[in-house]
Amino acid sequence: RSLHAPGVNADFGNTTLALMLGSRGVSEGESFYDLSGSDSLVFQVKGSGHLDLELWARPKDRSIQGVGFPHYHVGQLDSSRWQRVAISWKEFTGPDEVPLGSGFSAMEVHKITFTYNSGDLWLDDIRIVGATPSTFLH
Repeated sequence: RSLHAPGVNADFGNTTLALMLGSRGVSEGESFYDLSGSDSLVFQVKGSGHLDLELWARPKDRSIQGVGFPHYHVGQLDSSRWQRVAISWKEFTGPDEVPLGSGFSAMEVHKITFTYNSGDLWLDDIRIVGATPSTFLH
């Protein structure tokens, strides 16, 4: 069954859906996961407006306090058909717009957000390619 986020009005700004990787919030015990054993995020999407993704991530060694937000711009969606999106973790960019590349392996992720700016959004078949059940066990 697909996830449907209906009727966003562009006059009210963007809407964000979060794919939480764990059951605990950042302030409740910090459920962050090492996704370096996986290689990409794959999903089906349709809708209107533009879609951007963002990772709530931090260095594994906690050398920087707080959370960073690597992002990826999917672009304009098509409301008439499903599109398959496959994004390598290495393609996400940091605040300097430089792709993470191999730097992703030094990060752990709390959640993935899907932000769109108007209309309806449909998501289906969201997969973290290469992740195993043990990835999400602490």
